[in-house]
Amino acid sequence: MKHLAHASIARLCRKRLERFIRQSSDVQLPLAFERALTELTQIAWHNFSSGRYERLRRYRRTGQTLTSVQYVDLLIKHWCVEGERLRRLADHDDAEWTRLYGALAQRADRVLMRYRPNSAVNEAADLAQRTCEQIYDSFYPCDVPFDAWTGVILKNLARAPTRSKDALDKPHDSVDTTDPAPPLDGERSNPAAHLVSDRASREFDQVENRELLERALRKLSPLRRQVLELTYFEDWSDLRIARYLGKTVGAVQTIRHRALSQLRELLAVRE
Repeated sequence: MKHLAHASIARLCRKRLERFIRQSSDVQLPLAFERALTELTQIAWHNFSSGRYERLRRYRRTGQTLTSVQYVDLLIKHWCVEGERLRRLADHDDAEWTRLYGALAQRADRVLMRYRPNSAVNEAADLAQRTCEQIYDSFYPCDVPFDAWTGVILKNLARAPTRSKDALDKPHDSVDTTDPAPPLDGERSNPAAHLVSDRASREFDQVENRELLERALRKLSPLRRQVLELTYFEDWSDLRIARYLGKTVGAVQTIRHRALSQLRELLAVRE
């Protein structure tokens, strides 16, 4: 199917949104009409131009059709239902992120029993944290319920063979997640902040000469030093660091991996 032009998608979204409002007088849009139309048009344009609509249409059951009009109606429905929650998540609402993390942690327990029955006791919490991080970096397409979309992300991460590519974040038997570190004054808390690797923190704690460590840290680039200090001295999660620096979680992990390699070399030279 040939991609619809942006102007055609905008007209279609306007027509279907007006119809939705007329037929659903008890439903309130989470935004003013024009802002809602702009956001829905962007979502529809992304899904049509990326081929997502075509893939979904192809995989429908035999006899079930999904026209472009039906698809836009589907986007409007899910966007309206999930609008308030999506806005709170986008605004870094701590309570909403905590609710999402809690629901994912419960689901992670069940998923790991199926995909990794011998997983360590802390892996459900780790899986929920990484799912939150991926949700933060991902685009919600609004053509499936939000809970179903997050469930797919969680399952895909559970099927992955490794937990993390972080140099120090290696699997270990257990981690105490009952007493999360409080946020810094003036900073928002993060629902997954207490899941920073204990293994990595212990390796830093084992450096007896703090002055030696600080001299080595000063030889790193400002960005690498900042990522290490936020991770191990301030106990920030990758998600919180990524938000603070305006980078992706993957970029933060890469910076930390390179910083740790350089730091080990510096400390080895001085030993």
